[in-house]
Amino acid sequence: DVLHHTPDIRTLCRNGRSYDECGFCISATDEDTLQRCATFLSRQAQTTIREEHLEEKQTETAWEAILAGAAGGGRDATVTSFGLVQQRPELKQLIRERGLPLRYRTKVWTMLIDSHIGSVRRQLPNTYYEDLLARCIIRPMEGSQCSEVDDKTKKQIELDLLRTLPNNRYYENEFADNIMKLRRVLLAFAVHNKEISYCQGLNRLAAVALLFLPEREAFWCLVCIVEHLMPEQYFTPKLLGPQIDQRVLLVLIAEKLPQLHAHLNRNRIDISMITFNWFLCLFVEEVPHAIYLRVWDSFLLEGIKVMFRYALAMLKLCEEGIHARTEFMEISNYLRSIPPSLADVKKLRH
Repeated sequence: DVLHHTPDIRTLCRNGRSYDECGFCISATDEDTLQRCATFLSRQAQTTIREEHLEEKQTETAWEAILAGAAGGGRDATVTSFGLVQQRPELKQLIRERGLPLRYRTKVWTMLIDSHIGSVRRQLPNTYYEDLLARCIIRPMEGSQCSEVDDKTKKQIELDLLRTLPNNRYYENEFADNIMKLRRVLLAFAVHNKEISYCQGLNRLAAVALLFLPEREAFWCLVCIVEHLMPEQYFTPKLLGPQIDQRVLLVLIAEKLPQLHAHLNRNRIDISMITFNWFLCLFVEEVPHAIYLRVWDSFLLEGIKVMFRYALAMLKLCEEGIHARTEFMEISNYLRSIPPSLADVKKLRH
């Protein structure tokens, strides 16, 4: 499909000159050549922009149709989480093939979360989140001398706040817009779930949720992920959940990518030491944000199986590069740098 390809010029530099894949020199040797090259590249860029704009419009049209279906087809009807998930096959295909446009992410994420935990949430007071926050705060004037969050947990949360999405302007310093919200969400969750309280990794999950959801909804998103979509014991002190999933992933690698599996075994490389964080943090800060947001779109609908699908896809696309390396640190650095091929989400979906 022509819409799925970005024009490019493959060049080979030799003796200071650049050649295209057919061997023609494309170096600018004079002002006239420079102008012709600039004009050509400008036209390429304009073509790409037009194609991407067309694809975006087609994607938005498809989402408008599925949301209209979730509302029963009426122009002014309310879109419900029940109506949305009733279209699960179409919804799954649309998220996988086209992704979720930015303008619809807040609405769709909210409905997907509600489809998982709406019944639980409706059994609690509307002020449940605010009540949790009140229990985090020391209020000596009211006779309450202690918070329900211990000092050790508070200290760890504070340490992790500025380690969270440091390249995002909403978290880049202590005065950034979302730092206070992130602190409150994590403290409220620590009161809500006493067994887990706080575990490193929760900060990244809450931070991504806050990019698209209001504070209260971001809290419920965290509850949904940790307590309903992730397997049990994912965020307990021993982290048994993700360890089990790493064993499952190794079995799948042996089945789906036998040559890669043999290469890793031959060089005694434990790939789970890399992929462990992929699962624990839903790929956040482990891959470019364009990729992990697409993972989240699918994960909020389909759950943990999405993690295995994307992990295998990434390893498949990186297989040649991994084969070229025999040391753990080389492979680790290679995967953490994310080759340019992985920056194209479209390649991962097939």
